[in-house]
Amino acid sequence: MEASLQQRIREIEAQQAALQRELAELYRQAGEATRPPLAGVRILDLSWAVFGPLSTQMLSDMGAEVIKVERVDGGDMGRQTYSAYFTNRNKQSLAVDLRQPEGREIVFKLAETAHVFLQSFRPGVVERLGIDYTAVSQRNPQIVYCSLSGFGQDGPYRHRRAADLIIQGMSGVMSLIGHEGTPPTSAGFLVCDVTGALHNAIAMLLGYIVQQQRGIGQHIELSLFDSAITLQSFPMTWYLNNPDEPPQRAGGGHWRHLPMYGVFETRDQPIVMMAAMREDQWTGMTAVPGMESGRRSPV
Repeated sequence: MEASLQQRIREIEAQQAALQRELAELYRQAGEATRPPLAGVRILDLSWAVFGPLSTQMLSDMGAEVIKVERVDGGDMGRQTYSAYFTNRNKQSLAVDLRQPEGREIVFKLAETAHVFLQSFRPGVVERLGIDYTAVSQRNPQIVYCSLSGFGQDGPYRHRRAADLIIQGMSGVMSLIGHEGTPPTSAGFLVCDVTGALHNAIAMLLGYIVQQQRGIGQHIELSLFDSAITLQSFPMTWYLNNPDEPPQRAGGGHWRHLPMYGVFETRDQPIVMMAAMREDQWTGMTAVPGMESGRRSPV
Protein backbone atom coordinates (compact mmCIF):
# COMPACT_ATOMS: atom_id res chain seq x y z
CA MET A 1 0.00 0.00 0.00
CA GLU A 2 2.77 2.43 0.97
CA ALA A 3 4.71 1.75 -2.25
CA SER A 4 1.56 2.36 -4.27
CA LEU A 5 0.98 5.66 -2.45
CA GLN A 6 4.56 6.78 -3.09
CA GLN A 7 4.18 5.92 -6.77
CA ARG A 8 0.99 7.98 -6.96
CA ILE A 9 2.73 10.94 -5.31
CA ARG A 10 5.56 10.77 -7.85
CA GLU A 11 3.03 10.68 -10.69
CA ILE A 12 1.25 13.76 -9.34
CA GLU A 13 4.56 15.59 -8.90
CA ALA A 14 5.53 14.69 -12.48
CA GLN A 15 2.18 15.97 -13.76
CA GLN A 16 2.63 19.23 -11.83
CA ALA A 17 6.14 19.66 -13.21
CA ALA A 18 4.88 19.03 -16.75
CA LEU A 19 2.07 21.55 -16.21
CA GLN A 20 4.55 24.15 -14.95
CA ARG A 21 6.75 23.62 -18.01
CA GLU A 22 3.71 23.96 -20.27
CA LEU A 23 2.66 27.18 -18.53
CA ALA A 24 6.21 28.54 -18.76
CA GLU A 25 6.24 27.83 -22.51
CA LEU A 26 2.86 29.51 -22.95
CA TYR A 27 4.10 32.59 -21.10
CA ARG A 28 7.24 32.62 -23.27
CA GLN A 29 5.20 32.37 -26.45
CA ALA A 30 2.87 35.12 -25.25
CA GLY A 31 5.89 37.32 -24.62
CA GLU A 32 7.29 36.60 -28.07
CA ALA A 33 3.90 37.30 -29.65
CA THR A 34 3.74 40.76 -28.08
CA ARG A 35 7.42 41.54 -28.67
CA PRO A 36 7.80 44.36 -31.24
CA PRO A 37 9.03 43.09 -34.62
CA LEU A 38 12.18 45.25 -34.57
CA ALA A 39 13.10 44.71 -30.92
CA GLY A 40 16.87 44.34 -30.69
CA VAL A 41 17.58 46.45 -33.79
CA ARG A 42 19.79 49.46 -33.09
CA ILE A 43 19.81 52.54 -35.35
CA LEU A 44 22.29 55.40 -35.09
CA ASP A 45 20.52 58.50 -36.39
CA LEU A 46 22.56 61.53 -37.49
CA SER A 47 19.72 63.22 -39.39
CA TRP A 48 17.54 66.21 -38.55
CA ALA A 49 14.31 68.07 -39.41
CA VAL A 50 11.64 65.67 -40.81
CA PHE A 51 12.93 63.53 -43.71
CA GLY A 52 15.41 61.40 -41.74
CA PRO A 53 13.98 61.55 -38.20
CA LEU A 54 10.49 60.56 -39.34
CA SER A 55 11.88 57.47 -41.08
CA THR A 56 13.66 56.28 -37.93
CA GLN A 57 10.57 57.18 -35.92
CA MET A 58 8.59 54.68 -37.98
CA LEU A 59 11.10 51.96 -37.11
CA SER A 60 11.16 53.07 -33.49
CA ASP A 61 7.40 52.53 -33.38
CA MET A 62 8.12 48.95 -34.50
CA GLY A 63 10.46 48.41 -31.56
CA ALA A 64 13.86 49.52 -32.89
CA GLU A 65 16.25 51.29 -30.54
CA VAL A 66 17.12 54.67 -32.05
CA ILE A 67 20.07 56.69 -30.75
CA LYS A 68 19.90 60.24 -32.08
CA VAL A 69 23.17 62.16 -32.39
CA GLU A 70 22.65 65.94 -32.35
CA ARG A 71 24.75 69.07 -32.63
CA VAL A 72 26.18 70.59 -29.46
CA ASP A 73 25.00 74.09 -30.45
CA GLY A 74 21.24 73.69 -30.23
CA GLY A 75 20.62 70.14 -31.37
CA ASP A 76 18.23 69.14 -34.15
CA MET A 77 16.64 72.15 -35.85
CA GLY A 78 13.36 70.26 -35.50
CA ARG A 79 13.41 71.11 -31.79
CA GLN A 80 12.29 74.60 -32.78
CA THR A 81 8.99 73.28 -34.15
CA TYR A 82 6.27 70.80 -33.26
CA SER A 83 7.84 68.29 -35.65
CA ALA A 84 10.18 67.24 -32.84
CA TYR A 85 7.21 65.67 -31.07
CA PHE A 86 6.07 63.44 -33.92
CA THR A 87 9.49 62.52 -35.31
CA ASN A 88 11.55 61.78 -32.20
CA ARG A 89 9.43 59.96 -29.65
CA ASN A 90 10.95 56.92 -27.89
CA LYS A 91 14.45 57.88 -29.05
CA GLN A 92 17.58 58.34 -26.99
CA SER A 93 19.72 61.34 -27.84
CA LEU A 94 23.10 62.85 -27.10
CA ALA A 95 24.96 65.93 -28.29
CA VAL A 96 28.33 65.29 -29.93
CA ASP A 97 30.88 67.65 -31.46
CA LEU A 98 31.84 65.76 -34.61
CA ARG A 99 34.64 68.22 -35.32
CA GLN A 100 36.59 66.83 -32.39
CA PRO A 101 38.36 63.42 -32.42
CA GLU A 102 36.69 62.52 -29.14
CA GLY A 103 33.27 63.21 -30.62
CA ARG A 104 33.93 61.10 -33.69
CA GLU A 105 35.20 58.25 -31.52
CA ILE A 106 31.90 58.29 -29.60
CA VAL A 107 30.05 57.86 -32.89
CA PHE A 108 32.36 55.05 -33.98
CA LYS A 109 31.85 53.22 -30.68
CA LEU A 110 28.07 53.47 -31.08
CA ALA A 111 28.33 52.35 -34.71
CA GLU A 112 30.18 49.19 -33.69
CA THR A 113 27.00 47.81 -32.10
CA ALA A 114 24.49 49.39 -34.50
CA HIS A 115 22.67 47.68 -37.34
CA VAL A 116 21.88 50.89 -39.26
CA PHE A 117 23.73 54.22 -39.56
CA LEU A 118 21.71 57.14 -40.97
CA GLN A 119 23.08 60.56 -41.91
CA SER A 120 21.66 63.52 -43.83
CA PHE A 121 24.69 65.79 -44.23
CA ARG A 122 25.22 67.44 -47.58
CA PRO A 123 27.41 65.44 -49.99
CA GLY A 124 31.07 65.64 -49.02
CA VAL A 125 30.55 66.64 -45.37
CA VAL A 126 30.85 63.15 -43.84
CA GLU A 127 34.06 62.61 -45.83
CA ARG A 128 35.54 65.80 -44.37
CA LEU A 129 34.44 64.77 -40.88
CA GLY A 130 35.83 61.28 -41.34
CA ILE A 131 32.56 59.44 -40.66
CA ASP A 132 31.74 58.35 -44.20
CA TYR A 133 30.76 54.80 -45.16
CA THR A 134 34.36 53.70 -45.68
CA ALA A 135 35.38 54.84 -42.21
CA VAL A 136 32.32 53.50 -40.40
CA SER A 137 32.36 50.14 -42.20
CA GLN A 138 35.96 49.61 -41.07
CA ARG A 139 34.65 49.56 -37.50
CA ASN A 140 31.52 47.57 -38.41
CA PRO A 141 31.69 45.76 -41.78
CA GLN A 142 28.04 44.68 -41.54
CA ILE A 143 26.67 48.19 -41.02
CA VAL A 144 23.80 49.39 -43.22
CA TYR A 145 24.87 52.97 -43.96
CA CYS A 146 22.14 55.27 -45.33
CA SER A 147 22.94 58.66 -46.88
CA LEU A 148 20.07 61.10 -47.36
CA SER A 149 20.23 64.24 -49.48
CA GLY A 150 18.08 66.69 -51.37
CA PHE A 151 19.22 65.91 -54.92
CA GLY A 152 21.58 62.94 -54.67
CA GLN A 153 25.23 62.32 -53.84
CA ASP A 154 26.42 63.24 -57.34
CA GLY A 155 25.17 65.28 -60.27
CA PRO A 156 24.92 69.05 -60.89
CA TYR A 157 22.45 69.71 -58.03
CA ARG A 158 24.18 67.65 -55.33
CA HIS A 159 25.31 70.67 -53.29
CA ARG A 160 21.97 72.47 -53.42
CA ARG A 161 20.03 72.84 -50.21
CA ALA A 162 16.58 71.30 -50.22
CA ALA A 163 13.35 71.72 -48.31
CA ASP A 164 9.95 70.15 -48.79
CA LEU A 165 8.58 73.22 -50.61
CA ILE A 166 11.55 73.34 -53.00
CA ILE A 167 11.22 69.64 -53.80
CA GLN A 168 7.48 70.05 -54.44
CA GLY A 169 8.34 72.60 -57.10
CA MET A 170 11.38 70.89 -58.62
CA SER A 171 9.70 67.47 -58.84
CA GLY A 172 6.59 68.80 -60.57
CA VAL A 173 4.21 68.13 -57.70
CA MET A 174 3.09 71.77 -57.78
CA SER A 175 2.31 71.53 -61.48
CA LEU A 176 -0.96 69.71 -60.71
CA ILE A 177 -2.06 71.56 -57.56
CA GLY A 178 -4.38 74.57 -57.71
CA HIS A 179 -6.12 76.12 -60.71
CA GLU A 180 -4.85 76.96 -64.18
CA GLY A 181 -3.74 80.58 -64.49
CA THR A 182 -2.82 80.96 -60.82
CA PRO A 183 0.65 80.99 -59.20
CA PRO A 184 2.22 77.65 -58.17
CA THR A 185 0.47 76.13 -55.18
CA SER A 186 1.98 73.83 -52.57
CA ALA A 187 0.24 70.78 -51.15
CA GLY A 188 -0.14 72.59 -47.84
CA PHE A 189 1.74 69.97 -45.84
CA LEU A 190 5.11 68.18 -45.94
CA VAL A 191 4.11 65.69 -48.62
CA CYS A 192 7.65 65.20 -49.97
CA ASP A 193 9.26 64.86 -46.54
CA VAL A 194 6.72 62.24 -45.51
CA THR A 195 7.03 60.36 -48.82
CA GLY A 196 10.81 60.41 -48.50
CA ALA A 197 10.61 59.14 -44.93
CA LEU A 198 8.45 56.21 -46.02
CA HIS A 199 10.89 55.29 -48.78
CA ASN A 200 13.85 55.54 -46.43
CA ALA A 201 12.13 53.39 -43.80
CA ILE A 202 11.63 50.71 -46.47
CA ALA A 203 15.27 51.08 -47.59
CA MET A 204 16.59 50.63 -44.06
CA LEU A 205 14.40 47.57 -43.52
CA LEU A 206 15.58 46.00 -46.78
CA GLY A 207 19.19 46.71 -45.86
CA TYR A 208 18.66 45.11 -42.47
CA ILE A 209 17.06 42.00 -44.03
CA VAL A 210 20.04 41.54 -46.37
CA GLN A 211 22.39 42.09 -43.44
CA GLN A 212 20.71 39.36 -41.41
CA GLN A 213 20.37 36.91 -44.31
CA ARG A 214 23.80 37.33 -45.92
CA GLY A 215 25.92 38.86 -43.18
CA ILE A 216 26.96 41.84 -45.30
CA GLY A 217 26.63 45.60 -44.98
CA GLN A 218 25.94 48.13 -47.71
CA HIS A 219 25.73 51.82 -48.54
CA ILE A 220 22.24 53.08 -49.43
CA GLU A 221 21.65 56.48 -51.04
CA LEU A 222 18.25 58.19 -51.20
CA SER A 223 17.35 61.71 -52.27
CA LEU A 224 14.23 63.68 -51.48
CA PHE A 225 13.92 64.58 -55.15
CA ASP A 226 14.00 60.96 -56.36
CA SER A 227 11.39 60.01 -53.79
CA ALA A 228 9.09 62.88 -54.81
CA ILE A 229 9.24 61.83 -58.46
CA THR A 230 7.26 58.72 -57.53
CA LEU A 231 4.33 61.00 -56.67
CA GLN A 232 4.24 61.94 -60.34
CA SER A 233 4.40 58.39 -61.71
CA PHE A 234 0.80 58.33 -62.98
CA PRO A 235 0.81 61.79 -64.66
CA MET A 236 4.26 61.14 -66.15
CA THR A 237 3.20 57.78 -67.56
CA TRP A 238 0.07 59.38 -69.00
CA TYR A 239 2.06 62.16 -70.68
CA LEU A 240 4.63 59.77 -72.17
CA ASN A 241 1.79 57.87 -73.82
CA ASN A 242 -0.39 60.92 -74.60
CA PRO A 243 1.99 63.83 -75.37
CA ASP A 244 -0.83 65.86 -76.93
CA GLU A 245 -2.85 65.73 -73.69
CA PRO A 246 -0.55 66.96 -70.92
CA PRO A 247 -1.91 66.78 -67.35
CA GLN A 248 -3.42 70.07 -66.21
CA ARG A 249 -4.26 71.67 -62.89
CA ALA A 250 -7.87 71.12 -61.92
CA GLY A 251 -8.32 72.56 -58.44
CA GLY A 252 -10.06 69.94 -56.35
CA GLY A 253 -10.66 67.74 -59.38
CA HIS A 254 -8.68 65.24 -61.42
CA TRP A 255 -5.85 66.37 -63.70
CA ARG A 256 -7.62 64.55 -66.57
CA HIS A 257 -10.64 66.75 -65.85
CA LEU A 258 -13.05 63.89 -65.24
CA PRO A 259 -16.45 65.57 -64.75
CA MET A 260 -17.50 63.49 -61.74
CA TYR A 261 -14.19 63.45 -59.90
CA GLY A 262 -13.86 66.41 -57.58
CA VAL A 263 -15.29 68.63 -54.88
CA PHE A 264 -18.80 69.97 -55.50
CA GLU A 265 -20.98 72.47 -53.67
CA THR A 266 -24.67 71.51 -53.59
CA ARG A 267 -27.77 73.71 -53.61
CA ASP A 268 -28.14 73.56 -49.82
CA GLN A 269 -24.43 74.35 -49.37
CA PRO A 270 -22.85 71.12 -48.04
CA ILE A 271 -19.72 70.03 -49.84
CA VAL A 272 -19.82 66.69 -51.65
CA MET A 273 -16.83 64.64 -52.77
CA MET A 274 -17.40 62.43 -55.82
CA ALA A 275 -14.98 60.10 -57.58
CA ALA A 276 -16.61 58.36 -60.56
CA MET A 277 -13.70 57.11 -62.64
CA ARG A 278 -15.15 53.97 -64.25
CA GLU A 279 -18.14 53.24 -66.50
CA ASP A 280 -20.03 51.35 -63.79
CA GLN A 281 -19.44 54.17 -61.30
CA TRP A 282 -20.80 56.70 -63.79
CA THR A 283 -23.85 54.52 -64.40
CA GLY A 284 -24.49 54.51 -60.67
CA MET A 285 -24.26 58.31 -60.58
CA THR A 286 -26.92 58.68 -63.28
CA ALA A 287 -29.35 56.74 -61.08
CA VAL A 288 -29.30 59.53 -58.48
CA PRO A 289 -32.49 61.68 -58.58
CA GLY A 290 -31.86 64.82 -60.56
CA MET A 291 -29.09 63.34 -62.67
CA GLU A 292 -29.61 62.71 -66.38
CA SER A 293 -30.48 59.04 -66.63
CA GLY A 294 -28.89 57.13 -69.48
CA ARG A 295 -26.31 59.79 -70.23
CA ARG A 296 -23.21 58.32 -71.85
CA SER A 297 -20.17 58.14 -69.58
CA PRO A 298 -17.33 60.56 -70.42
CA VAL A 299 -14.93 58.54 -68.24
